[in-house]
Amino acid sequence: MAVQIQFRRDTAAAWTAANPTLAAGELGLETDTSFYKIGNGSTAWNSLAYGSITGTLADTAVTPGSYTTANITVDSKGRITSASSGVSGIDAFSDQFFLGSQLWS
Repeated sequence: MAVQIQFRRDTAAAWTAANPTLAAGELGLETDTSFYKIGNGSTAWNSLAYGSITGTLADTAVTPGSYTTANITVDSKGRITSASSGVSGIDAFSDQFFLGSQLWS
């Protein structure tokens, strides 16, 4: 005999509007955000803390560290996809500029 377990689920707006009190250990899932809350039997939805169902972040080609006058590229999900140190200063009067710690004329 197969057993089916189903969690309460609805949109974030519907949960907020209804503001139910979940039973102790009961899970409520927001279908449009992938956030969830777990009830304690006495706290209404709007006052419960969120949990999140997320995948792991993929590695990027960005090397961890500090960048000076950084050139940064960010993808549509807000992840840094490239970073490099840029030009740190230009002296317009002497036609000299610094690239990192190197002075160029």
